[in-house]
Amino acid sequence: MYLSAMENALHSRDRVGVQDFVLLEDFESEQAFVENLRKRFTEDLIYTYIGPVLVSVNPYRRVDIYSDDYVNLYRNANFYELPPHVFAISDAAYTSMHEECRDQCILISGESGAGKTEASKKVLHYVAAASHHSDAVERVKDKLLLSNPVLEGAPVGGHILNYLLEKSRVVQQASGERNFHIFYQLIAGAEDALLEKLSLRRDPTFYYYLNQGDSTEVFGIDDTTQFKVVRDALSIIDFSLKEEEVTTPLNRDQAIYARDALAKAIYERLFKWLVEKINQSLKPQKTRSSERRTLMGLLDIYGFEVFKKNSFEQFCINYCNEKLQQLFIELTLKSEQEEYFREGVEV
Repeated sequence: MYLSAMENALHSRDRVGVQDFVLLEDFESEQAFVENLRKRFTEDLIYTYIGPVLVSVNPYRRVDIYSDDYVNLYRNANFYELPPHVFAISDAAYTSMHEECRDQCILISGESGAGKTEASKKVLHYVAAASHHSDAVERVKDKLLLSNPVLEGAPVGGHILNYLLEKSRVVQQASGERNFHIFYQLIAGAEDALLEKLSLRRDPTFYYYLNQGDSTEVFGIDDTTQFKVVRDALSIIDFSLKEEEVTTPLNRDQAIYARDALAKAIYERLFKWLVEKINQSLKPQKTRSSERRTLMGLLDIYGFEVFKKNSFEQFCINYCNEKLQQLFIELTLKSEQEEYFREGVEV
């Protein structure tokens, strides 16, 4: 029986790969790493560990692994007891924060389209479900999730910090890229009366700011529907009708560069204002001053960007990612090396 079970386990490994890259026999081979990812992805296993780090591959479709049954399955479970999952990472952070009163940070990094924001949503969902103060946490979670289409479009107590807003995108886009989604959502989803009031046309290709990348439409994105989502979200996170209008006088004699600078400044300030309004909505209800508060930070940041012509924004984004990568190396590899040294293990 033991040999049979062992043989079945080996066959299973051949088919679906290993669930922790640490267990790879050819751990120095990039090809072996990619092949293991391919095997698991083929079997709808989108998560794989590298020790305490979770690697995720975006399936670009819905997968049924985030229901309440999965939340209950991973709650208080041993980290390596169950298959890799974003809920396992969430539970480990939440348990440490709750039982050890230690602040936590979950860092989500990857290229554009890798699924970072979706992973953030799953973390929020799990923490809200696992919290003893479920009503209060659920309120914050709902507002954070509803804030996401607002901030994406315009791109517990919760608090949102704005890092590396790519404001140059307002006036210039690379080939195959769009401006911020909110502009296309407004043109596609606004009522005719609103478009007439704003002196806008329904056609995004008419506007220089929206058509430089020759990609006004994106497969899988319904701008009309998303505009309704954004408007509904704004109403729930305490935005009023009086705050919908912004009047800015423009001088017809302004030069092109001044025009672009103004457009970027308006967008940046609007974005900061959105963040401030959302944070006011997320403020926690009053608690006893004697209560020990712990924090869980969730960092969803731009990944490395490489274009034909990188701008200053790409420099800032890539530099920030380099610093985060160095922090990761210090917290994982260097800490492991220090432990080996203390234990007298030669590597």
